Amino acid sequence: ANLAGSLALVTCREPLKASVSTHLRQLLINNATGSSGGGANPPPTPQLSEQEQNALEQCVAICATDNLELGCMLIEKAATEKAVRDMDEALAPALNARKKHREQTGQPFYDMSIFSNSGQRYPAGLPEPLRPKPGGLRSDQLLVYEAFQRMPRQPTFLASQQQGGTAGSVPQSGSANAVGAPASASSTVTKESGAVATQQKINVEALSAVAGKIDTAVTTLLGAAGPRAAEITLAMLPPDHEVRQLLTAAQRITALASDADGSHVLNSTEKDAVLGFAQGIFKHLYELSLTEPLRLEANVGLLEVLNECCPQLGQDLGTWATYAPTENEGQRKLHRAILLLLLRSRLVASTELDAYLSRITEGGRNSVWVEFVVVFVRTAVLEKICSPSDLPKVMEILTKIVEGRGQFSHQIIQNIRKPILRLLEELRPGSPSPSLQAPAGSSVPSN
Repeated sequence: ANLAGSLALVTCREPLKASVSTHLRQLLINNATGSSGGGANPPPTPQLSEQEQNALEQCVAICATDNLELGCMLIEKAATEKAVRDMDEALAPALNARKKHREQTGQPFYDMSIFSNSGQRYPAGLPEPLRPKPGGLRSDQLLVYEAFQRMPRQPTFLASQQQGGTAGSVPQSGSANAVGAPASASSTVTKESGAVATQQKINVEALSAVAGKIDTAVTTLLGAAGPRAAEITLAMLPPDHEVRQLLTAAQRITALASDADGSHVLNSTEKDAVLGFAQGIFKHLYELSLTEPLRLEANVGLLEVLNECCPQLGQDLGTWATYAPTENEGQRKLHRAILLLLLRSRLVASTELDAYLSRITEGGRNSVWVEFVVVFVRTAVLEKICSPSDLPKVMEILTKIVEGRGQFSHQIIQNIRKPILRLLEELRPGSPSPSLQAPAGSSVPSN
């Protein structure tokens, strides 16, 4: 949709300016000469003097220029909305098929017919880096689509007030001051112009550049660490390390949208941009590995920064987590580690997580998720991320399994009841539990 709007914008500017000028000129001439311009044989049109003609052309030029930007935005908006409607209509059958397949089987849907139909130009006609493979798009292919995500266009009078802002202020190689606050004249607007714009916009492009530099810095550090890369955590890095300075730089970017009292009030456009960027980071978490805890923590650190300026993110993260890939044991282990990191960072409320965990266990009848929850609770308490009282619904389910209050499968009773009983004994107040001392320097929750 954004691409369609951009294409319409590129092609409409000059024709729109010419059309507006022509119609406005004719209207002014008809009004000045008293001619209606209609009929089969219109009366002769009085000629304008040279001075009147110059004044008319000047008026036409000024009016056309002043309204050109508004006209372009309306055309772009109309093209974008039409593209959304057309794409929704075109994709509806495919989406319904995928939804029906997931509801019936619980497995991802793969349309293998595109690889067997030799009569189609695509995807065979695509270059190799963009050609889809069985199993879904890779992260580098998704970047092609994410590249079209951008901030909607802004009127010229708003854009001109942001010239000295964050555009181009991308942090340089670990310098925390590389993304500094712009001059006060550029970052804020006087009270007289407050009705037009009151705050510097969040520069999502700069945040994206910081995220890229953080990923590069982590890769460099882990490469230098060699076999000990899995032992490096964010807590081990000194305050002046490049990764920490880049996280500070991200905070400075989001701080540009704060009011004088330090509070963040985002409009709908800014909120959508921040949430879209955060969703990309969240998806990237599930493409990472548990053998690189520093990379996981750095990305969660970025989410913490974004949550400070957009509290809506904390509510959406709980929803996004319910759609995380958990088809196999490896994915579930990564999912557990990410949930623990989000809980430790207070990005997800313990009440929301408690409801989610109790729901996926199906009241204690799903042995796979009951085992998941047992390890989750033990790790959360061990790492001092939360206490058992923060997860009342989960603890109630585990207690029912131990006491036999409910209809549970033989597998749960036989294989999981003993670990649950041992866990509840460890969590009982006053019981000796030396194993529940958090290890020094622990950072990423263990699995």
